[in-house]
Amino acid sequence: MIAVRRLCVLLALGAITLATSCSEVGGRPPLREEWYDDSVPADVGTVSQLDTSGISTAVSDGGAIFVKGNRASAFSEVFRGATPLRAISRMIAVGDGGFIVRKRDDRTWTTETPVTDRNLNAVWNDGESLAVGDEGTIVHDTEMGWAVETIASTRLSSVWKDEQSQYWIVGGRTLWRGRPEAWQEVDTGYDVELRAIAGYGADLWAVGEGGAILGWNGFAWQRRSPPTTENLRSVAIGHPPGLYDSYEVWAIGEQGTVLRWLRDGQPEGVTRPELVGRVVGVAAELFHPTTETVWFFGRDGLICARFRSLVIAN
Repeated sequence: MIAVRRLCVLLALGAITLATSCSEVGGRPPLREEWYDDSVPADVGTVSQLDTSGISTAVSDGGAIFVKGNRASAFSEVFRGATPLRAISRMIAVGDGGFIVRKRDDRTWTTETPVTDRNLNAVWNDGESLAVGDEGTIVHDTEMGWAVETIASTRLSSVWKDEQSQYWIVGGRTLWRGRPEAWQEVDTGYDVELRAIAGYGADLWAVGEGGAILGWNGFAWQRRSPPTTENLRSVAIGHPPGLYDSYEVWAIGEQGTVLRWLRDGQPEGVTRPELVGRVVGVAAELFHPTTETVWFFGRDGLICARFRSLVIAN
């Protein structure tokens, strides 16, 4: 635990440098910043995904699910199975071999009958559920249960649903947009391999190999110049309190790379040797007028949070 706390401090020092402009530019109100360690036991393995939509939840490749009731409480384990879990969204978790587990109305977590033996790597649930996985596999929830389809032979690694209820799926050098059974390939204009996608309003951000960063403004894809050639594998979008005319994007890459940029700015960051082998992903809470939390998660149960709030003058 001492090592994890030290890691949080090191990460905090880097992120403070990156985020200073948010509270100093354009007369925006100052922000109070706190960092805290929310790690779970190391024996759960790598925290592979953290979901902030509603109650904060996390899953690990050790088959565990954790829930955090509020900021003051710790993550508590609510489920442990033998199958590695890769993603979670609003109380539906997915993992290897087509594994799906869902929280029921009676607050129990129940496994569901697999409809595929392919690994599932990402999931979206907002009442309508869709997961993507290896060998172009897509499973989606219907009134009759889970249905499965295949759209490619490549690994599908990330999914996002935009404000027009269209899904965006990342699969190597290809993006797909659409709905179940009605998918269209999207030409970004750039020959890059992508790993993850996230959105804010009409905007989308996709990241991938060699530091690739692509932004979609609702009309066209544009590439940003990254300060690294490390592979990027996770992206999240936050909204700092007091920043009313923009938002910030975070990306995590290999070798401890942490990047951050404003909507119309250029990515900034450093490759931090201290984070090698630890941090694998990032998540952020959206749409709170006075606070923001950005989560960093990874190996040996790592969960570390940066919390910012407006400083209200008396």
